[in-house]
Amino acid sequence: MNSTSNRTQVFYIPVGLTQVQKDLLEILISIHAESFVSCVDKRLLPELQSKLEKKGTNLKRDLSMTALTDVQLTEWFFENIRAVSNHPCLLVEHYMPRQFLLMEPTERLIYTSDKFGKLNLMVDLLLNRKDKSRPLQVAIISHSVKELDLIEGVMLGKVAKLKRLSGTSLFDEKHEYDDQTSGSRTTNGENSSSSGSVAPEQIGKSKDEYNYSKSRRKNNISQLDWLFLATTTHLTHSEDLLSRYNLDLIISFDPMLDESLPSIFKVRKNGRKTPLFKLLVQDSPDHYLLSKKKPTTTSEKLILDSIVHFLKYRADIKDLISLQQYENIIDSLIKETDPGEFLPSVNPGSSRNNDDLIPFLTNPMELMPLTYGKYELRLQSGPMDIKNYQYILKTLTAERLKQCHVEYEEREKLVLKTRLKETKRLNDFDDLKVNIGQHFKKLKENETKINDSEKRVERTRSELEVLEERLKSLVERKSELVRLLTLEDIAKEIENQKQQHTKLSDEVSSFKKSNDEESFKNDDLRSSYQQKSSEAASEVLKTSALKAEKEELERQLNGPFTKWELIILQEKEAQLKSSLRKMVQQSQFLIQYMNRIQGQYNIENEPAKKSSPATNNSSRYTTRTTRATSPTYT
Repeated sequence: MNSTSNRTQVFYIPVGLTQVQKDLLEILISIHAESFVSCVDKRLLPELQSKLEKKGTNLKRDLSMTALTDVQLTEWFFENIRAVSNHPCLLVEHYMPRQFLLMEPTERLIYTSDKFGKLNLMVDLLLNRKDKSRPLQVAIISHSVKELDLIEGVMLGKVAKLKRLSGTSLFDEKHEYDDQTSGSRTTNGENSSSSGSVAPEQIGKSKDEYNYSKSRRKNNISQLDWLFLATTTHLTHSEDLLSRYNLDLIISFDPMLDESLPSIFKVRKNGRKTPLFKLLVQDSPDHYLLSKKKPTTTSEKLILDSIVHFLKYRADIKDLISLQQYENIIDSLIKETDPGEFLPSVNPGSSRNNDDLIPFLTNPMELMPLTYGKYELRLQSGPMDIKNYQYILKTLTAERLKQCHVEYEEREKLVLKTRLKETKRLNDFDDLKVNIGQHFKKLKENETKINDSEKRVERTRSELEVLEERLKSLVERKSELVRLLTLEDIAKEIENQKQQHTKLSDEVSSFKKSNDEESFKNDDLRSSYQQKSSEAASEVLKTSALKAEKEELERQLNGPFTKWELIILQEKEAQLKSSLRKMVQQSQFLIQYMNRIQGQYNIENEPAKKSSPATNNSSRYTTRTTRATSPTYT
């Protein structure tokens, strides 16, 4: 379906269903199974009746109103499938209060519908883009006003200027749109309002009447993006609904929106390529109808076929778009390139077209299995009126929610139990870490004591060795004294000791004398060394000075001034050599020329002519009798 998107600028984005939507659809199937089979093929009723006897409920209901026909129930079935596929809240027929939509958390509105989730993702990517050189203008088209209320509830609070074109706004911020073509300014709503500044007469008004257009984000209010909200019906009947806005993108919740409408044609005036993105639930009845080349009149047979297609392919795995593909699509929109290359070919399934229909009606394929809650979805049969229909739908939905709540509570107990175990385990782990820290501290203290003890042992050993040596010397002295006491001729021993003492004294004197001589020599050598060291130091200083002077001279020699003088002298030398060569050539030419003249006229042997009287009178005219000689250069 996206094969011709580049030419038509219509792109289909496939979306899926959340578990809430799947459960509601299975409840709808159980209610409408009998009436739908009677409309499709009454020959299948006996087979369905046999299933109803086992799984169904055939109650005698009190009908206070006219019973609904099978055709009416099938039409409701088709509309309710479409409503639940868009958002579960659209299944409710009555009016949804504005305060409910304002107070409902945005997450609950988004995560119960995959289509709303994908819309929120696309809008966030557009608003949080890197290139914000110009504000974007995006139109969001819904099926109905009720669906538009849900979309506005999701869009409120985003950093953008919201303008609702269809229905009554949930919260009118009264943003002003500057129409560049006509110069007029209108506010959000049917009637135009005055300036957005806070006037004295606005004090005391209700919250919804307060004008926020000038007070909020004064610095960058003109750079905020625009979000326009409208319905398909309003767009169909109002050709100029979007014509005054320079839209960059249209996002349609209604995949059946006709892109050839005059209102869309006027948006694309002057060759403007405004892409139209349609959010399409894959293998939904709308998907099947679009695959049939969009007939102008949708027949009852085609609607029945679309529901049959949805029932057979509702449990298939959908080929949806990843987050990276959404980022690439938004990036291509901002760069004004073709986003179709990032979109898959959205084609409906065709592998189970010939399968039997009854198993798809009797088996709740998409119903979420419950582990703790007891819920059995039975097929409903028998006549029913509007009140019975609403009561059955409410009862089945409430029972399903009750059992899901039981499942949630039981699973929450498991989570809490697991969390308690994990907390206990972490506490034990913390106690273990504390014990490990204490043991480690004691180990370090014991290591310190062991190191101190080892040091004391080493000191004691060294002191013991010293004491042993002293004891040994004392024992030797004692033994010597004992020996002296035991001698008989002690005088002789004393004499020997004196002689030995004298001898040792002489040796000590000689050693002292030689030591003094060596000390004098050492002093002389030291003074000589100091003198030579001083001389060497002075020589080193001189050498350093000469080296520095040499480097300075080399630097000056290699400097530009010296080179400049050298270049001038070299050029002058070259000029002189060139002049010398020219003079040598000229001298050689003159020598050759004179030789030729002398050979032709024999100037040396010619006799002298007599001078005429006129010439004799003037001493200025003389006759040259000899040839002048010129120096010869070689």
